[in-house]
Amino acid sequence: MATYILDASAFLAGVSLCFQGEMIVPSSVREELKYGAGRRRLEETITRGCRVVSPSPEAVADVQERMMGADQGLSPADVDVVAVAMENNGTVVSDDYGIQNTCLALGIPFQPLAEAGVGERWNWGLRCTGCGRWVRESSACPVCGSPVKRKRI
Repeated sequence: MATYILDASAFLAGVSLCFQGEMIVPSSVREELKYGAGRRRLEETITRGCRVVSPSPEAVADVQERMMGADQGLSPADVDVVAVAMENNGTVVSDDYGIQNTCLALGIPFQPLAEAGVGERWNWGLRCTGCGRWVRESSACPVCGSPVKRKRI
């Protein structure tokens, strides 16, 4: 039986979520969807048997370590989606290109809903807006002090 890990974008896409298999949503995604149509779709999906789980701290750390260069712009909930997919050998259901790019980098299957989905993997890094140097994990360049932005390598 197939396992599908649902991201917040799956509930915001406005399409019916009917998969032949098990559906799982990370608890952090449930916390992200606080109101509106997305929250209603999430609650309806849970009443139809979708499980709400939290990834293990080890799985989260593994994703964070392995995704360096894949997509450093993921939110904690996005990391949880990928971690739960890894733990459950599941397919990520998301229209989020950052999540899809990370899935490509880590060999995790994904399924877009309302968007076409990414066609190729992109690598990302942090680049200084002042001097142009590539830096690691910083909000300001250690050389010139200018802000850094996430850029495609």
